[in-house]
Amino acid sequence: MRALRLNFCKTREPRCETSHTGYAKALHPVVLVPSAVLSHGFLVSWVCLLILTPLVVFWQVHSHEFVLWDDPENVSENPYLQALTLDHLLVFWRAPYQQLYIPLTYTIWSLTTAVSRGTMAHAAAPLNPQLYHSLNLLIHLASGLVVWRIVRLLLNRTIYEGPRTATRPTLTRLAWAACGGALLFAIHPIQVEAVAWVTGLKDVLCGCLSFVAIWQ
Repeated sequence: MRALRLNFCKTREPRCETSHTGYAKALHPVVLVPSAVLSHGFLVSWVCLLILTPLVVFWQVHSHEFVLWDDPENVSENPYLQALTLDHLLVFWRAPYQQLYIPLTYTIWSLTTAVSRGTMAHAAAPLNPQLYHSLNLLIHLASGLVVWRIVRLLLNRTIYEGPRTATRPTLTRLAWAACGGALLFAIHPIQVEAVAWVTGLKDVLCGCLSFVAIWQ
């Protein structure tokens, strides 16, 4: 007869299964304490590591200029970003612009351009590329934190759903492993183009929102 298992999460009730004889036998108690409680002492360390390491690696992009590859057409010389108006925003939402339909990205660029012009001494001054590069970097840092959370949830399933063995890792060790995986994602060379290229906002934004959707 197929065994029937009843798991009681976040409780101290024992787990039971029905054997082939038809009698229920008690197994080890299941005590699933939320992982946030178990890792509370290391949480600050993990977050700081996931923020500071990519920040050190990519901080130099903060002082970069616009890249001639698509940045002028999309941002620095885009006529619809010269003034933040509803008509200009609707241009990006009604139809593709520059053969790209990324209205949310263009809307964020419009807001960033308005902030950039608000910090300039006169309206004729060129846009400040540091704001755009910093925005890409901030979104990439947020993506790294979300990736860490996703990998951590996946690894935690090995504890809650896998067999109990003497060598099974603890939640803290799994969280450190998830941190390593998130760091590999955050500082991998393949991320350089999206983070260091102002037009790459469409990529880091898409990635961040996709990870949040997976996490939720």
